[in-house]
Amino acid sequence: FLAAHPHSTSTMGRLGLLLSATAAVFVALIAQHVYLDNIYIESTEFVPTNPVSDVVQVAYYSRAGSSEAVARVIASHFNAALLKITTERYPLTLSGIWDGVRSSMDPTDIPRISLEHRDQTPLKKTVSHLFVVAPTWMSVPAPPLKAFLLRMNLKEKNVTLVTLGTGGKGLVNNQEINDVVTKRGGQLSSHMHFVRGPHFWETPLEKTLEEVQIWLDELKPEAVP
Repeated sequence: FLAAHPHSTSTMGRLGLLLSATAAVFVALIAQHVYLDNIYIESTEFVPTNPVSDVVQVAYYSRAGSSEAVARVIASHFNAALLKITTERYPLTLSGIWDGVRSSMDPTDIPRISLEHRDQTPLKKTVSHLFVVAPTWMSVPAPPLKAFLLRMNLKEKNVTLVTLGTGGKGLVNNQEINDVVTKRGGQLSSHMHFVRGPHFWETPLEKTLEEVQIWLDELKPEAVP
C-alpha cells in the first residue's frame, strides 16, 4: 500500500478541525435561537377604540412575539382591528425550527392556520389597505402568512408587507407573497423590512418598535389609500 503523504494528512486534519468548528458554531447558533425564542416578553395588548378604522386592518403571524409587537404598533397608529394568525406547527423548540426551515423551502407546504379576531368576519369588506406582518424564515415570509392570504378575498385591496429578520431587505424574497396577493385580487403596494440584527446580538425589540413608529409617522397619506 502507498503511504499517506504527510502534507495530505496535515490537510485532512485541518479540514476536519474546520468542519468540527463549523458544526459547533451551527449548533450554538440553533441553541441560541431556541433560547431567544423563549425569553421574549409579551408586548402590551392593543384593543382599538370606537370608531375603529374602516379602511385599514392589520393581520400578523408571530412565532415568538416580536412580529406581534410590531403589528400592535401599526394597529395602534391607525386605530385598526387586529387579526392574529395562529398554527399548531412551529413550536418554540428545536423541532419547531427545523419544521419552519423545511416548510419555508417547500412552496407547496401550506400550514393549517386559525384566525383570532374580534369582528364577525376576519377581513372587513370596507378595508382598502391591509398590513400583513410576519418574521422571515430562510429569506421568505413565514409560511402561515401565505396560508392566510390564500384564504382571503383581496379584491381592490392594497397590501403592505412588513417583515422582520436578521438579514437585510435585499435578502428577503417577497415574490411568492406578491403572486398570492395578485392571485387573490389585490396589489402588493409596498414592502417594509426591519432588521433585528445578527442572531447572537439581536437588536433590542424596543429599538425595533421605535423604528416602526418612525416609519409610520413618515408615511405619506397616499401610501395608505
